[in-house]
Amino acid sequence: MISVINSNEAAYADGKVKIDLMGLSTDTKPTTWGGKGIANGSMWQDIDTGAVYCYDEAGARWWQW
Repeated sequence: MISVINSNEAAYADGKVKIDLMGLSTDTKPTTWGGKGIANGSMWQDIDTGAVYCYDEAGARWWQW
């Protein structure tokens, strides 16, 4: 189950959403949320391992911090 920790849609005129998420390491990390693309700097934390990831919009990839 993925949980939203923080979300900021208003700051992005291009329809992207900056979002901070938490979920299990086995969950698929999303590249869209609510029909919108995820913006650079969005964060993901695994609740079972503690690993933290930052989203790279250009590469559509989550990088471990």
